[in-house]
Amino acid sequence: MRRPITTIFEAVALAHAASYLFLAITMLVAMPASAHSLEVELSATDYQFGDKASLDRCTEEARRDEGVIGSAIAAARADRVLYARAFGYADRERGIEATIDTRFAVASVTKILTATAIMMLVDEGKIDLDTPVNNYLGDDRVRATFGGANLITVSRVMDHTAGLPLLYQPLYADEKSAKPEFSELIRDYGYTILPPGVSSQYSSFGYEILAELIRRQSGMSYADFVRTRIFEPLNMNDSLIATGRRLPDGAAQRYMVDGTIAPGVDTSHPGAANAYLTVADMIRFGRFWLAAYNGETPLLSQASARAMITNDKGELGKGPGKGLWPEDYPGNTLYVSHGGSMAGAKARLAILPDRDLVVASAINERNSTAEAYLLEEMIRSFENESNLYWRAPVVPAAIAKSWRGTIGGNRKVADLELDFSDSNAPVARIDGKPVLVRGIGGEENFSIRLDGELSGAGMGVPHDLRLFLVPHGDQLIGEVRLESFPQTDRDHPSVGYWVRLQPA
Repeated sequence: MRRPITTIFEAVALAHAASYLFLAITMLVAMPASAHSLEVELSATDYQFGDKASLDRCTEEARRDEGVIGSAIAAARADRVLYARAFGYADRERGIEATIDTRFAVASVTKILTATAIMMLVDEGKIDLDTPVNNYLGDDRVRATFGGANLITVSRVMDHTAGLPLLYQPLYADEKSAKPEFSELIRDYGYTILPPGVSSQYSSFGYEILAELIRRQSGMSYADFVRTRIFEPLNMNDSLIATGRRLPDGAAQRYMVDGTIAPGVDTSHPGAANAYLTVADMIRFGRFWLAAYNGETPLLSQASARAMITNDKGELGKGPGKGLWPEDYPGNTLYVSHGGSMAGAKARLAILPDRDLVVASAINERNSTAEAYLLEEMIRSFENESNLYWRAPVVPAAIAKSWRGTIGGNRKVADLELDFSDSNAPVARIDGKPVLVRGIGGEENFSIRLDGELSGAGMGVPHDLRLFLVPHGDQLIGEVRLESFPQTDRDHPSVGYWVRLQPA
């Protein structure tokens, strides 16, 4: 169960206590009862493409294709969890498997937390988005090389249009460099590289400026503010802001692209990169933000949530946003996300607000391709028209009928049926059992991908079925290839069988 909220504001007047008690009671009702593993609650109708078995297969295939060491993924609606899965190792050398409650380094996903914290202070009247950041920084002021310093507003720092420079400064455990104070960062990098408002230039330094605003305007450390105002109210009890170079307890080991262990790391800009989150907690946060977007939580106003996906011109759902980045997406779908990437880490939290969908992934190596496929397989399963890579298969007119036949080699292996009479709803069966049609293509010769296995072939390893068919009189003939999923340590065999189909 949730712990009571007793330390949200350690410095506020006693008169505010009653309002925060109400907030705590409200969130007790709104958030999941479990403080740890997500409980999946869905029906078969939640899947718009395939089912859980096919999604398991697709995500497993993506993991094996990309040789992922350890990962966790999940998807949810506002009121229930649709999918949650982890695979591989959090710590390969110690044989510790990854779970959805494993802490992963999430790098720049941290910026979502920082932006949310800023907007909470906006809601309280302690920060104004249109005020120059220098108004909050005392003597540690940003210097305007181009344009005026009064144009370097909080809003522009949040959406990376303030003209601040790039800064990524990892501080590794095997190095002796001292961690700079904020005053040193401002002294060394507190200049503009463009006039404010001209262009969006991504700046982690800007998010450390925002973290400093949180410290000064709340009277708390950045890590304490995030913990007491975000993590604790949302039951994100397994997540933290790292404050040193040692790998946090319970965190996934980070691996370099060659498989070696990445050294422990801190950064000079924790407000941009220092969060360790579990995928379960990422989903909890995403559901909270979705509730705020819809005006359904007292923790963050609807106006502030929507400001996070509004650009410098005041356009909702147009990039760049303030902590969440809107992106062009199929089907006129509003898609907002923030990813994180560093040595030994790749993570992303993505939200489709108008489709009521949250998806999250974390990987303990920098693997952009794996991240993309893992997320998109979940989006395709639950919002098929909105995914970035795939479309529902459509049967070419030349083979839009029902077919029935046999798969074989030196002997019969299986019966195969393809009911393609409805071009927009193809159906396949192997030995009478339905299998998912994952893709169809071709005009004269045809390729068909089935998300299933031939149990009679005795492969013994996970595989899918890829048909290559050509017209032969009134028949379709060709090959079905049983292609095994790649393994992390070796290849497994693949094999082809002949196919003969005739109109049913």
